Amino acid sequence: MNSDISTYTLSHNSGTLAKFSRKAWKFQRTIRTPLTKLEPFVAEIVSALMPIEKGIIAIDGYVFEPKNLRKLLSAYPQSMNLTHGWSIESITTQSIRELLLATFQDWIDFAFIPAPQPFVIYADHDEYTTFYAMTKSDLNQVVHPLLAQGFTQVKDFERSL
Repeated sequence: MNSDISTYTLSHNSGTLAKFSRKAWKFQRTIRTPLTKLEPFVAEIVSALMPIEKGIIAIDGYVFEPKNLRKLLSAYPQSMNLTHGWSIESITTQSIRELLLATFQDWIDFAFIPAPQPFVIYADHDEYTTFYAMTKSDLNQVVHPLLAQGFTQVKDFERSL
């Protein structure tokens, strides 16, 4: 886990989720979140974003205590208050990977917004990860490699935000 305290920025800003939900994404595809293969799943997502400048996790909610995320962010006192509306920004490829992995492991409902933003993600505790993009090619740059790795698409599912 990353020990550099300057790698993450935590803030309570419910506007991040609202802004995410208001955007009219043209394309979406949903992949079943592979709880037993999260590391290669996350690695493929981050790989599709290269080069990446930063990533933001915006927490929508959770059912179970977010133990992995709190452990990752243990150097931050405010990590004990993570609930709906909290955002965690990460600025290195490794810390983005660690942040995504911990968030998926905890079955958190969250939005992931990278920069640059070829696609964004909304994932939920029901083990669905939905990828959104403004163009088919941006969506395909992440979905096709995931499907090629054997991850399962959820057919005929459309998430409304």
